[in-house]
Amino acid sequence: MSAVVAFGLPAFTSPEEARRRLVTLGLMERWMSTASPWAERACRTLCRFRRLARAVAPFIAPDVPPEVARDGVEHTWASARQAFDSLVHDADLVSWARTASASLVVVQGDGDLIAPPKSLAQVLENTGVEIRTMPGDHHLPLRRPARCLEIIEKLIGPV
Repeated sequence: MSAVVAFGLPAFTSPEEARRRLVTLGLMERWMSTASPWAERACRTLCRFRRLARAVAPFIAPDVPPEVARDGVEHTWASARQAFDSLVHDADLVSWARTASASLVVVQGDGDLIAPPKSLAQVLENTGVEIRTMPGDHHLPLRRPARCLEIIEKLIGPV
């Protein structure tokens, strides 16, 4: 493998910064970032009514493709909590970046509120990771798939 390209990599200078940033995004993000019991209740309720949740998900999240919104309810509380913790609280991006055997390129949307480029630059300073920004938010591959594919193909060749 010659290169790894990541889009919208969540990077925070500390778990406290992650919580401060995430609580401003929305109710579920606030609940998840503070490990509120309400997050678990909401998640378990979605599981009990998954068929209904899949049907209404595109209306609740109209800013992503309907298929992605529907797939967003296909998880369990344990998997959601574990993924959140490992990505936001437990990730050691600096060690990961310094020990990678391939070149690393991270592409962030210049308007990404979840993983702002400034935070990423602070976290990955002096690691050799190439950080690029492009117009957009946290959902670059969903909103600008052709541009994302172009970036990948320039680094690793046609896919």
